[in-house]
Amino acid sequence: LGMFTNGAFIGTQAGSNTASDLLRFGTSGTERMRIDSSGNVGIGTSSPSDTLTVYTSSASAERLALFVNNQLGSSFSASAYATFGRADINRSLDIGIYGNGSSEFDGKILVNETGGSLILGTQSAERMRINSSGNVGINETNPSTAKLVIQTDAISGIDLYRSATNANFEAFRFRDSTNANTEASIGWGGDQLRLNSTNNTVFTTGGTERMRIDSSGVVQVRNQ
Repeated sequence: LGMFTNGAFIGTQAGSNTASDLLRFGTSGTERMRIDSSGNVGIGTSSPSDTLTVYTSSASAERLALFVNNQLGSSFSASAYATFGRADINRSLDIGIYGNGSSEFDGKILVNETGGSLILGTQSAERMRINSSGNVGINETNPSTAKLVIQTDAISGIDLYRSATNANFEAFRFRDSTNANTEASIGWGGDQLRLNSTNNTVFTTGGTERMRIDSSGVVQVRNQ
């Protein structure tokens, strides 16, 4: 259907006079999109391996664009986003922009899942996670104990936590994951700045120890 030599066309042929089990769309005599026998859609490719495959051979920057133009009065209320998920159980991931009602758009990545997490990674490995409670883990896949957990290596890490026994006390805690009794924290609670260590607390300047409070509460001050 159409002008095959140098115009637009819709056809089922694939380079021969034999009908094929596919549907091709083209412009300027060149195929631009096809639907193959499996229902896969290819744009810029004749062999789509997924439900939708978009390919370009251009070395310049390319983008997939979805725009919305719907302004009500002086506030933006429309959204433009892509959704990935399962419609049958209403669980999805939304990526896009959302009108915030104040003449601006907010960019959002939103996981619509009761117990789901938002995971970011590089080199095929997870690097950061926001779980369903809003806790953030960096190099930590289960940030369930604090609002922010940073695992710096296999045994040590930093987290931002709220005391289980004192809801008014929040602190940065430095810990050794192999020893629950080895940690130090600096935080705020009861209108006081608190510095705590399970062992000794040492103060240094210029790389030299100047004062120490040991685990029994004894204060040692060094003049040199």
